Amino acid sequence: MAFLNTCRSALAGIMRFLTLAAATTIPWTATALAAGGASTDPWGDLLHKAINFVVLVALLVYFLRKPIPGFLRKTAGEAKEQLEAAREAARKAEEELAAQKAKIAGLQQELERMVQKAREDAEAEQKLLVADAQTQAERIKSHVQAQMEQEVRKATAVLRREMAEEMVKVAEEIIKKRMDPAASSKVIDRFIQQLEGSR
Repeated sequence: MAFLNTCRSALAGIMRFLTLAAATTIPWTATALAAGGASTDPWGDLLHKAINFVVLVALLVYFLRKPIPGFLRKTAGEAKEQLEAAREAARKAEEELAAQKAKIAGLQQELERMVQKAREDAEAEQKLLVADAQTQAERIKSHVQAQMEQEVRKATAVLRREMAEEMVKVAEEIIKKRMDPAASSKVIDRFIQQLEGSR
C-alpha cells in the first residue's frame, strides 16, 4: 500500500513537471513556427535547445527531488526487508530440513532397534519352545519308560505264576506216575509233621 502511495506521488510530480514544461516550451515553439518553421541563426537554435534542456532539468529536479529519493529509499527498504525475510525463511527451512534429517535418522535407528529386539525376542521364544519341547519329550519318555517297566514287571509276574503253575502240574504228573499210594501217604505225613514243627 505504501508503495502504491509513493508511485502515485511520483506520478503526480511527473504530471506537474510535464505541465510546466509544456507551458514554458510552447511559446518558444510557437515563435519558431511563426518564423517559418526554420531558424536562420544556428546559435539561436542551439541556445533555444540549451535553454529548453536547462529548464527541463530544473523542473525535473524541482518536482522530483522529494518523491524520487523517498520512492528509491522506500523501494530499497522494501527490497532489503524482502531479502531479510527470504534469508530468514531460508534459515528456517534449513533448520527444518536438519530437524527432519535428524528425525529420519532417529527413526532409522529406532527401526533398527525394533528389528533387533524382535529378532532377539523371536530367538528367545524359539529357545523357550525348544526347551519346553525337550522337557515334554523327557517327561513323555520317562512316563513311557515307567509304564513299560511296570508292564514288564506285570508280564514277568504273570509269566512266573504261569510257569510255577505249569511246573506244579508237571511235578504232580511226575509224582503221580512214580508214587504209589503208600509213598504218597508217607510224603503227606512228613509234610504235615513239618507244618506242625514250624508252628
